[in-house]
Amino acid sequence: MKKLILFVFSIYSLLSFSQDLVSTTPSNKNALLEEFTAAGCGNCPMGHSIATIIENENPGQIISIRYHRGGLATPQNQEAYDFRTDFSDAIAQQANAIGQPLGSVNRHLFDGQTFTSQSTGKWQESCLEIIAQEAIVNIGAIAIIDSNTNELEITVELYYTGTQTASTNLLNIALLQNNIEAAQTAYSVPQPNDFLENGLYSHKHVLRHLITGQWGFTIDVSEGPFIRKKFNYNIPQQFRNIPVDLTNLELAIFINEGNQEVLNTISINPKFCPLETVSIQDSENIATKIYPNPANKNATINIETKAKDIDQINIIDITGSILYQDNSFNEQTTLEIGSLNYKPGIYFVQFIQNKNAISNEKLIIY
Repeated sequence: MKKLILFVFSIYSLLSFSQDLVSTTPSNKNALLEEFTAAGCGNCPMGHSIATIIENENPGQIISIRYHRGGLATPQNQEAYDFRTDFSDAIAQQANAIGQPLGSVNRHLFDGQTFTSQSTGKWQESCLEIIAQEAIVNIGAIAIIDSNTNELEITVELYYTGTQTASTNLLNIALLQNNIEAAQTAYSVPQPNDFLENGLYSHKHVLRHLITGQWGFTIDVSEGPFIRKKFNYNIPQQFRNIPVDLTNLELAIFINEGNQEVLNTISINPKFCPLETVSIQDSENIATKIYPNPANKNATINIETKAKDIDQINIIDITGSILYQDNSFNEQTTLEIGSLNYKPGIYFVQFIQNKNAISNEKLIIY
């Protein structure tokens, strides 16, 4: 049995008190724009256009979710895509979103409003008001899809930079899909224009599922200021009759005070485990162990495998680029991460046997 060993200094205390995804510096809020829309709504493309302009003018600060609901969202024939979800109606009812297009910004009740839903003409002003405010909690996250199993693993980090009076908050993870080509009613052609040459419409930020449930996962604020949570979700092949395109998925992550006020939000795109294992071996023979994992970016790492006759080992980044390759390692090989100048993130350790990848193991560096 050959071994590649990666060992790091004791990191138990570091993992207890450090974070690598979330900033500890106070910052302003991002705005969550929840649009209530429908494929059969002729005015809705104009709403999408307004939202896109606000996003483009404030890059990274405006996070959009589009909920298809109501009578105009009902598919008109068997071929039409069904964009509805089991979650959208309750959120729309809370906002009193009667009709489309309407939107809610951070589920906040602005001056002069009775309900949180707003017409399109108010979205920009409300978004700008929100992003000018200081956030009491920062959010950082990373998500990875195992391309073999469609399993989505999400790590979310929270850091409370301000005083929170509530004892609990609610963490929400919304799975969205972009660039879904389907029909869309339109009374005018807006700019930006998402209609395609084939006459279909490119639907964006479409809610597919709320991974943390209707109103979110309960966060005990007393665990802070730094809190890390992990979630796993098996992505289905389709939602209702809409196929899932893994390359066009997006996660909108936000944290609420109760079901209402959104304290902050971010959006991320999942990364992929870049390579598949192509040989089927007895699990006893290919069992691998990477430790410590996660590992500090300045550490020395250890990897063990029970696989025999390993020809090569690769360390690969999230894009699939090979950053390190060793085809002459011995039973006691050590590797210093710092000397390779790896940045914090997710990497993969790949074992090659007879030109086949027999194991891909995830390595997290912080």
